[in-house]
Amino acid sequence: QQLEVEGRAGISEIHIHGGRARFVAGPCRNKVCIHSGWLSQGGDAAACVPNGVSIRLTGSRSEFDGLAH
Repeated sequence: QQLEVEGRAGISEIHIHGGRARFVAGPCRNKVCIHSGWLSQGGDAAACVPNGVSIRLTGSRSEFDGLAH
């Protein structure tokens, strides 16, 4: 599935396939969101900060069982 999400700087394109998601295009300059690659585990996240668009996977499959700050 291809999604086009309108953000504050333009369109972010997101590809969803086989329980995974990734940014494939965005209006930002450095393309950090695209370089994040495929998100596949519960809790994985990526964002196009200049565009105000983010992806976060939910679900029980997580690589971590806890985080500390």
